[in-house]
Amino acid sequence: MKTKIYKVALLVIAIGLLLFSDAQQSNAQVTIYTQTFNAAYPNWPAGWTSSSVNGWVMDTSASNQSYVWNDSAGYNFASGGAMVEISNPDNGDTGTYTLTSGPISTVGYDSITLFYGARLTSHFADSGSVIKSLSWTNNGGVTWTPVTYTQVTNNSNWYAINDSTPIALSSGAANQDSIKFRWVAFIHSNTRKGAASGTYRIDDLLLSGDVSTGINNVVKANAVNLFPNPASSVITINNTLGKAITIRIINVTGQVLKTVISSDTQNKINVSNLDPGVYFVQINDTNNNTQLQVIKLAVVR
Repeated sequence: MKTKIYKVALLVIAIGLLLFSDAQQSNAQVTIYTQTFNAAYPNWPAGWTSSSVNGWVMDTSASNQSYVWNDSAGYNFASGGAMVEISNPDNGDTGTYTLTSGPISTVGYDSITLFYGARLTSHFADSGSVIKSLSWTNNGGVTWTPVTYTQVTNNSNWYAINDSTPIALSSGAANQDSIKFRWVAFIHSNTRKGAASGTYRIDDLLLSGDVSTGINNVVKANAVNLFPNPASSVITINNTLGKAITIRIINVTGQVLKTVISSDTQNKINVSNLDPGVYFVQINDTNNNTQLQVIKLAVVR
């Protein structure tokens, strides 16, 4: 009798967690990725690349580690350590240079936002050098989507970009196995004013998002269904779409715990090794990675 009562209590708790997660997900974004650029020079963070050794470089000079933030809310993510910079021709050749991030997974997240600190000197701008663009891609660089943001020009201070407001990316950045960012800078000839000392620096990048809780781009209502829910050991996912799907089980922090690619009509997945709690089962079209459905799953014991 006690065992039955205990299981009923767990079931009630699990249902409560599902309802609670619905109410909580929209309250605050979850950090997906951070980059402080504090890797030991000259090593770039994993996956990050610069188009030239004379263009974007890692800077670990102690004289550049003093941060003066000039936004009223404060910039709490500043590491005060190394950074990435691009300089006028005393440190590099005139030309156009790119800085490209490593691949970042946004699987399990919607409403992706980007935030970082930057320092653009007035000499950099006066010389004719310019940050030509910031953009992102979700298809390996076949196409790049431009990002519009505000950048303050100042000779000494660091600022949080976009007036301290995270940049909201378009929906194509959500629920992707790999997105990348690219900064393109043009460095002008040093014959113009201030070229010898102009720099642009960025640091402490932060990518955030809302944990996916809804259904996006559903091809056919209830074409994919899951049972039992709550579950304790094995879940069954029925697929009547007639094509292969990618099934991912994601925890509330966005970590992908299990991935199954299958064209089977019925798929059984062992969840006995998952801790009790709430998870998200994401169903994607394997051919183009379009998110078809997200189902909240409660695991109980």
